Amino acid sequence: MPPSLWTFAFKHAAWIFNRVLHVEEQKTPYKIMTGKKPSFHLLRVFGAKSYIHNYLHRKDMNVRAIVGCHLGITPESKAWSFWIPGHDKVVQSASVKFDETTFFPGPPKPGAILSTIQVTNITDDSMVKEINRQDAMTTSMNSSHDINSIIPTSYKEALQSKEAEDWKKAIVEEIKSMKDEHVFKTIPLSQVLKSTKREDTLSMRWVFVKKPAPLRFKARLVAQGFRQVQGINFDKTFAPTPTFAALRLLLVISCKHRWPLKTFDVKVAFLHSYIDMPVYLWPLKGLETGKCDVLQLNKSLYGTKQAARCWWMHLTVILKDIGFIAIEEDPSSYSYNGTLGKALLWIHVDDGALTASSNELLSHIKLLLNSKLNIKWDDNISSLVGITISCVNGGYFLSQRDLIDKVVGMANNVTTTTSPLPHNCNLISNPTLTMDIAYLQRIASTGTWISPECKGNAFECYVDANWGGEGNRSTHVFLMLYHGSPVSWQSKRQPTVAGSTCQAEYIALSFAAKECTWLSNLFLEITGPHTPKILSDNKAAINISSNVASRNQTRHLLREFNYINELLCKGSVTIGWISTKHQLADILTKALGGLNVQKYIDFIYKGCICGGECNET
Repeated sequence: MPPSLWTFAFKHAAWIFNRVLHVEEQKTPYKIMTGKKPSFHLLRVFGAKSYIHNYLHRKDMNVRAIVGCHLGITPESKAWSFWIPGHDKVVQSASVKFDETTFFPGPPKPGAILSTIQVTNITDDSMVKEINRQDAMTTSMNSSHDINSIIPTSYKEALQSKEAEDWKKAIVEEIKSMKDEHVFKTIPLSQVLKSTKREDTLSMRWVFVKKPAPLRFKARLVAQGFRQVQGINFDKTFAPTPTFAALRLLLVISCKHRWPLKTFDVKVAFLHSYIDMPVYLWPLKGLETGKCDVLQLNKSLYGTKQAARCWWMHLTVILKDIGFIAIEEDPSSYSYNGTLGKALLWIHVDDGALTASSNELLSHIKLLLNSKLNIKWDDNISSLVGITISCVNGGYFLSQRDLIDKVVGMANNVTTTTSPLPHNCNLISNPTLTMDIAYLQRIASTGTWISPECKGNAFECYVDANWGGEGNRSTHVFLMLYHGSPVSWQSKRQPTVAGSTCQAEYIALSFAAKECTWLSNLFLEITGPHTPKILSDNKAAINISSNVASRNQTRHLLREFNYINELLCKGSVTIGWISTKHQLADILTKALGGLNVQKYIDFIYKGCICGGECNET
């Protein structure tokens, strides 16, 4: 469609907009202006292929209809406007047949027209069906759109889809959960307007999701919390989230002490907690309410700004009643120390892991949690927050195969389509995209191995730095092991410019020392007091940290980078030298090549590989 006809598209959109219900007024603009209820019997799909009656040739054998493109409704009459591509003109007619499933083809896409190759002397036996690149692109693009189109975006679409029965069951289940938890109550609108403004009442919407393996249909009722105003219907929103380092440390403790482990999922977690401020909602279809009623939330609903905080505070109270204490170093991790034994709990919003010193204690805690929350337990320990967990020989193997497959699939859809969207063009033009996809496919089956064997020191931290680099900023890395299993690692650009390799390594030691202090105190009641050992391959940085060398070259560095000196003086950590060829953190600083990377990975899972070359200070 030429740009000269875009005004018709704008007028068509405005015609629809003026006849759509507006939440604030509960009326359509058309009804407000005219006092009449709008009618949609003339509405047709914009751009649809149309056959316009050719009244000039009614009595001869010429063509009786002209093919045109629908441009919308003509306001001054009960007719439609059409663009006739062959004559490049716009006409109006009321005698039309519409084909709303067929549209005029757009202009050729860049790169979609390929030159053909003339092949001669092909026998019948060697003839094959030719599939050019354009066909493959179109097929891939249509397939991706078909997958997305089966997810309804509204209540009406869900009930009109081919899977309407499944979506109805999901909707009924969600409404039942809300009624069981007494999420909201119905009150008259007139009562609400006495204490709050009409515009402070929030809208709601249905969100539909399909969960794979096994296929599940989920419907969730959410509030449009982006319209909330602080001080009116919400105050504080902060809620802590746990670290994956804490989860890996919990798994190592479970392996080391042979503690039983269970993962769980709290169903409709937010609906268990009470809302902290009054929030009012306009009811949606599917909810039984009066004509002039609104909903007042009793519990925190998905979409509200304070929902996560309300759930965290509610969960903390429940766990405290059971006997758990929130750990200061990680408020989303909890420890239990009672007459039946010890236990650790890690939770990320509504997904968590629980390990205890005995099966008796684990069953006791499960029973208490089930009495207060609606929890689904996974006895097979298959996955947690997107991480696939496999139990192998008494240990745990952590991988993200599903996530990698999803990312690779999305990238393949982008690279095999000719969509003119700017972000697609940016991805396709990225020369490293193909390499990244190949790398992800190659490492899809790899992961982190949590070994049940106790190897090496309790806490061992390998520290390295790459001086200079891009933007003249150095990169520091560290790799933290607990009894030989990796629990924490980091590769980060340093916040300040380092003048030498020694300064870059010195800054790296300070960051590693902070991680050692935090991680060694995380589950102190279970792990016991341990002095972490830091290993670096730079003797100058080690000497400066140990106050056995001049610090003239590091006087300009910020005070926070001298933290390593204080810890060494207190004896909170120890530091040692390790040769560069045995520096396990080296794989995080720069590209080493496939063979060297695999060599270091093998070293990590084989315990200490120093061969007596670790000199402790």
